[in-house]
Amino acid sequence: MAQNVIEVKKVSKSFGGVKANVDITMAVRKGSITGIIGPNGCGKSTLFNSIVGYHPIDTGSIKFEGQEISHLRVGDIARLGMLRTFQQTRIYTKMDCVDNMQISVSQRPGSNSTMFASRKGEIRERAERLLEFVGLYSKRSLISGDLSFGQQKLLEFAMALMNEPKVLLLDEPFQGVDIKARRDIGSHIRQSSNERATLVFVAELDEAVEIADKIVVLHEGSYAGIFENKESNIVDILSLYSGKSTKVAATATESLNG
Repeated sequence: MAQNVIEVKKVSKSFGGVKANVDITMAVRKGSITGIIGPNGCGKSTLFNSIVGYHPIDTGSIKFEGQEISHLRVGDIARLGMLRTFQQTRIYTKMDCVDNMQISVSQRPGSNSTMFASRKGEIRERAERLLEFVGLYSKRSLISGDLSFGQQKLLEFAMALMNEPKVLLLDEPFQGVDIKARRDIGSHIRQSSNERATLVFVAELDEAVEIADKIVVLHEGSYAGIFENKESNIVDILSLYSGKSTKVAATATESLNG
């Protein structure tokens, strides 16, 4: 059985007295694709931000490959091999696609100008390979701001893969894209899980059902349940999603045990 690469245990986070996450426990298996779903405002992005170090948690534990990381900053966690993307793409719209890919390496924690210069040819070759992987090779010389929104999402995904993460967290990777882009992104998520990294993403229910191996449901900031997708019952998932059911598909302890 694959080991857990991320373990979240009894994590809570509040902002100004408003509880965003309450006592959340979940785990992510190495090499898996985990989808996190729930209504707007249920705490999905807050949980993402806590995992990658954007803000400290109030209580609980977050472990990455067995190491406690809840006290670490974003750069320290990135150096361990965990990165995230955002709902709004963070690309350099005045630069072409290849330059976007290359600068994502030059700005990662732990890199330096001397290292970047000495590996420039190797880095460009890797950038072009990944652009080909996400279907943007023919657009490699285009200014990224001229790409469609779906293509910009794919570019940001490829930029994250440039840094060879062990785990990549994708925040709403399908938001605002057309059907073709959604299909392309889903295909690359599945392939990356097989070849490159463990993936966790926040998405809508239908997107999670289509792609994820495991679906974690949050409701009103709390863990509501977890489903192995191959065995999932859409009615049960919807009941937890809407808060109409207290049935939990798998307990948090079972989640941590894989």
